[in-house]
Amino acid sequence: MVIGTKIGNLLSVKRLRLHGNKAACISCHKCDKACPMSLSVTEKVQKEKMDDSECILCGACVDICPKGAISYKFK
Repeated sequence: MVIGTKIGNLLSVKRLRLHGNKAACISCHKCDKACPMSLSVTEKVQKEKMDDSECILCGACVDICPKGAISYKFK
């Protein structure tokens, strides 16, 4: 998956990605606790840079966010 992500980024291929909205984030850190990869999701939302080669796009953070600050986008 990591190799596919890097190739997709180089070729600018549209793909499913996570999108963070820092204005909606209340920094409750529920997404951090739900992430099976132990990523700092709250930090990524605050920077609005959700791309991470270790992210497996499982959607745990999307499902648990009480304010909908994290969503899937096709871009």
